[in-house]
Amino acid sequence: MSVMLETATEEFKKNYPDPLDDRHPHRTHPDSKLGNILKVIFNNDDFMTKLVVSYVLARDNPELSIQGCRLLLACLPGLDSKVVFSEPEDFIPRLYQWAGPESTNEALQGYATGLLAAALGNPENASKYRIYNTTMIPFALSRLRELRARVAEENGGEAQNQKLTGPTDFSELNGVSNKSPSISIREFEVPTTIAEENEQENLKNLDDSNSKWDIIQPFSIGTQQMYPLSLATYQRFILQYLKSCGEYQDKMTTQIQGTSSARDQVHREELSPYETHYIDDFSRLCPYPGLTPSRMLDFLLNKDYYETVLTILHASVAQKSYGSERRFFCPPPCVYLSTAMNQRSKEYIAYIGVDSDYTEWQQLDFSNGKGYSAAKKIYISDSDARKVFNLNTKVLNKCGREIGLFPSQRISVISKPPKNKKWMKSQHRKYIASGTNVAIFHRPRSQRLRTRYLNVEEDAFQASSTKWSVFTIYLFDDERGIQEAGNSAVRDGFLKYGSVVILVDSVTGIALPRMRIRKVDKKQVILDATCSEEPVSQLHTCAFQMIGKEKAYLSLSDEKIIQHEAQIIGENRHEISDGAAWTIISAEKAEYRFFEATGQVDTPISPCPVVESLDVNGHGESTHVELHGRDFKPNLKIWFGSTPVETTFRSEENLSCKVPSVTKMKNEQTNWIFTNKTTGDIELPISLVRDDGVIYSSGLTYSYKSMERHGTV
Repeated sequence: MSVMLETATEEFKKNYPDPLDDRHPHRTHPDSKLGNILKVIFNNDDFMTKLVVSYVLARDNPELSIQGCRLLLACLPGLDSKVVFSEPEDFIPRLYQWAGPESTNEALQGYATGLLAAALGNPENASKYRIYNTTMIPFALSRLRELRARVAEENGGEAQNQKLTGPTDFSELNGVSNKSPSISIREFEVPTTIAEENEQENLKNLDDSNSKWDIIQPFSIGTQQMYPLSLATYQRFILQYLKSCGEYQDKMTTQIQGTSSARDQVHREELSPYETHYIDDFSRLCPYPGLTPSRMLDFLLNKDYYETVLTILHASVAQKSYGSERRFFCPPPCVYLSTAMNQRSKEYIAYIGVDSDYTEWQQLDFSNGKGYSAAKKIYISDSDARKVFNLNTKVLNKCGREIGLFPSQRISVISKPPKNKKWMKSQHRKYIASGTNVAIFHRPRSQRLRTRYLNVEEDAFQASSTKWSVFTIYLFDDERGIQEAGNSAVRDGFLKYGSVVILVDSVTGIALPRMRIRKVDKKQVILDATCSEEPVSQLHTCAFQMIGKEKAYLSLSDEKIIQHEAQIIGENRHEISDGAAWTIISAEKAEYRFFEATGQVDTPISPCPVVESLDVNGHGESTHVELHGRDFKPNLKIWFGSTPVETTFRSEENLSCKVPSVTKMKNEQTNWIFTNKTTGDIELPISLVRDDGVIYSSGLTYSYKSMERHGTV
């Protein structure tokens, strides 16, 4: 089978040599031998397991392992690397063992190195097995020089006299695929290839690029001798492995700068031309070892896949407990954890608490697999004298590695809901202002019923007993009329009873109809005009009267949100059901976004820098940007899109940098990725990157105004 696949691959590359075509051979050339073989392999689920377990990992039979690795390398383009290298658990460690200095079988060593390159092409594997590279990378570099010397000796010194003056031409190296492996055990007849012109016509008619052929593309230039394993192919496997390791770039940078340790010291003059060209390329592009512009661009285009997002929802005020009572926070603080690269949130351990005594912290439960957990037993005791505090969430992985400590927004402590009937400037923090965030919940009178929270799920409002949403509440501006929509019809100020308000979900932007907020006293809505000057305060019970329907109120029935029809019991009073009485409280959201772009780092992710605003000063080539926020450190650098810039650290609240020229930014990549199609402006996301390659998204963008519209070049 190995011979058949290698022959089909060689034939395919001779007929269709385009290395930039990333489509699977079966899609571009459905009648090609290679395409059909790979299709059959991909459709055989049992073969992969049989190959890996019974052949590649065969005990006490090196020759069987060699042939298994050879076949696996030939099959890589048809397989999913995540699945191939996920089981058994000792598969990748065994590859490190075979490829490393302890191995005495050169053929097995070479094939294992090629498979390692494929396995580490998956960022999850690269991060998980990073520690193995500590010994593997120095050995790989040493092995590369040794192999090159042997090639030079075999060629009578000819190879040693060759000097590379430009980027490495990989057509000299011969190679194979660096992604995932798999094969098929049943025999089949390979169909005859049709005429080349017909296949080229099929290629023109196809535009489907959703395939795995991009896996073999980096290896598809030139020919290769897979068996017996040639020295050139072995060298290429090593380069593929080194390219997949962020640590390789780290070592190369330190070697250039002369700062590497004695253990890792490799002088530049000892490196082969292949290595020095890798060094020159990475040192030019990569101010941080391992984080290249292309890697940053990949992250920016696939944030949903790479980025970890931790969100803490909580009320802005909390009632203090007295004596033996425990007034649990309501709504309960809720932590959402969206993990990077499809990792499951339940693989993490998290704790939340109000002080530094971890014994009092509550463990969050992510076992539901939905990525969120509510802390229902959090309270603040009367022995705590603080007027303001933060909740802290500590996150670790299942191995005990600390991810970080993430604080909430500030929370104010109150003894009980305020009863001020007139607005007092000194008490403004106890009132609710237009444009701020709130949570709405219903606390039933019966102890047997659970508190329900106004929540938005799948673009629909519901009354949930487990989750709650943060809403932005606005004062509707009656004077500008109901025809005006959006922000043009809202105004600033503090909410007062009788005001018309709009509730907008802070995530989806879905809003409830305009409603009038009313004061509630023992199931009775007070409509008296004297309430119009009374401010809406924290933890007040209120009702929401539908505009245009005097007796209709926002209410709940189990999990459904409905309109309840009240009974008129007087000129200025309505009687409502228990489900139409809501409690309102200010709420906040703390959000942290990060990605370990060069693999798992040795220090915690926190403190996470938070960018709150951006100021632009100057004009033309002297334009500078100032970022304002918190938890800035000297080891942070500002990136405009995929371009790093020199950054000045002024304080933990201020960073500044010079804006890169629009000419530098308007290249082929940014022109189609970051250009606003409507305005023509280049709009670059602003990121902060730590010196170990951790990326923190700021949520802000910098816009270069269209040169055509503004008459500039």
